[in-house]
Amino acid sequence: MCLRTVSRVALIFLIALILSMACTFPYRPKLNWFTRPTPTLTLTATPSITPSATPSLTLTPTLTFTATLSPTATLTGTLTPTATNILTATITLSPTITPTQPTFTPTKPLYGVPGKSQPVSPSGYIKLKKPTYQWSVVIDATVYYLLVYPADHPKVYIIDTWYHNKQVCTGSTCSIQPDVRLGYGTYYWLVQTWNAAGFGPWSDAKQFIVSESTPTRTPTLTRTPTLTRTPTLTRTPTLTRTPIPCYTLTTNINPLSPVSSISVSPNSNCTGGKYYKGTSVTLTAISAAGWTFANWTGDLTGSVNPGSVTIQGNTSVTANLKPSLSVSKTGTGSGTVTSVPNGIDCGAICSTPFDYNILVTLTATPATGSAFTGWSGAGCSGTGTCNVTMSAAKSVTANFSLNTLSVIKSGPDGGKIITSVPPGIDCGPTCSFNFDYNTVVTLTVTTLPTGSTFMGWSGEGCTGTGTCIVTMDAPKSVTANFTTL
Repeated sequence: MCLRTVSRVALIFLIALILSMACTFPYRPKLNWFTRPTPTLTLTATPSITPSATPSLTLTPTLTFTATLSPTATLTGTLTPTATNILTATITLSPTITPTQPTFTPTKPLYGVPGKSQPVSPSGYIKLKKPTYQWSVVIDATVYYLLVYPADHPKVYIIDTWYHNKQVCTGSTCSIQPDVRLGYGTYYWLVQTWNAAGFGPWSDAKQFIVSESTPTRTPTLTRTPTLTRTPTLTRTPTLTRTPIPCYTLTTNINPLSPVSSISVSPNSNCTGGKYYKGTSVTLTAISAAGWTFANWTGDLTGSVNPGSVTIQGNTSVTANLKPSLSVSKTGTGSGTVTSVPNGIDCGAICSTPFDYNILVTLTATPATGSAFTGWSGAGCSGTGTCNVTMSAAKSVTANFSLNTLSVIKSGPDGGKIITSVPPGIDCGPTCSFNFDYNTVVTLTVTTLPTGSTFMGWSGEGCTGTGTCIVTMDAPKSVTANFTTL
C-alpha cells in the first residue's frame, strides 16, 4: 500500500513538472514521456568576448540563468526557444568591454652610420697561406665587410665576404680565418662597417706579403673559441659594395733642376699611375751637385728626407732645394772670408747652402803678414766685398799673399846700403821683408860709396832722392836707382 502511494505521488509530481514547462513557453515541443531531451544553450555576447574571457553558465529548474565573467562583469539576458530542444540566449555585457588593438609606432635608430675600423693583422711578411684577419671593433657596427685583393690585380677580390659582429667580434677586436688559401705574393686588405643606418667608411688598406723565406714568426692560436649559437639575421640588408678610390700623386722640385729628382716607393698600385686610398708612400729627394735639400711643402711637410705621406686624396708634394756657395783661398798668404747673412766663416766653414735667389756679401780679412790681393769667380773682382746672388750653386776664390816689401838696387853695386823704419830691410844682404798689414815703412839710402850717385826711387809711388814711404796694405816692390860718376 505504501509503495503504491509513493509511486502515485512521483507520477503526479512528474505530470505537474511537464505542465509547468508547457505553460512557460508558447511553443511546446513534442516530448517523449520517458526520455527528456537535454536543451542546448547558445550564448551570444555583445560585444564579442575575447578568448581569454570565457563565461560560465548555471541553469535552474525554473530555466532562469546566471553567468559570471572573469575579469569581473555582470551578464544579463533572456532565453528564447527557437527550435525543438534549442534555447538561444542574447547576453548584454555590463560594463561594456571594448578590446583595443595594440599599435606600433616605428622609431628611428638611436645611432647613426658606424665609424671607421682599422686593420691590425696580418701585416708585413708572413708564412701562413690562410692567415687570420684581425681588426678593431666599431661601436654600433653590426656587420663588417672584409675585402682582400692581390697587389698586382687590385680588381680581383680573393675574399669578398660580410660577417656579423656576433660571429667574429670579442672585446675590442674582431677576427676571422677564412677558408681561403693564398699563394706567395703581396696582398692588400681592408674592412667596411655597416648597420641599419647605413654604410660606414672604409678602413685604411693594410699590406702583407706571403713568403716562404721570411724570418717573421707568426704566433699560433692555442685555442679557437667555438660559437655555441649562431644568431640568425631576421633581415638581410641589401649591401652595395663601394670600390676603393684611386688618387694621383704629383711631385715637384723647387727650384726646377734637370739633374735633381724625387724617388717614390712603392710604385703606383692603381691604374693610370695612381694610388689606392690609404697607401703609404715614401719620397726621397735626390739633390744635384752643389744643391742641398731644405724641406718639404704641400701635403708633406718637415725637413726629414726621406719623408712619408699617406694617400687620402689627390696629393701634391714639393721638395725645396738650396744652392751652395763655396769659397776657396789661394796664394802664399793667409786670411779669412765671412758672409752676410751668416753661413760662411772660412776659416773653418768654407761651403754652405743659402736660400734660393738670396744676395750674399763676402768680406776677406788677411792675417798678420799677409795681404788680400783680390777675388775671382762668380763675377767678383778687386779687393772690396764680393756680392753673389744665389740663383745657382756658385764658387768664389779669395787670393792672399804674404805682405812682403821688396827693394831692388839698379846700377852698379859698390857697398850701397838701404835701411827701413821699422827695421826689416837692410839691403845690403836683406832686400825683402814681411811687414804687418797696413804698416807704414820708410826706406832710406844710408851708405853711398865714393864715385856713386843715387839717382832716386821708382815704384809704389816713390820718387826723388829723399826717403821712400810705403804703406804695406799689399805686397810691394821699390827700386833704388844708382849710377857711377
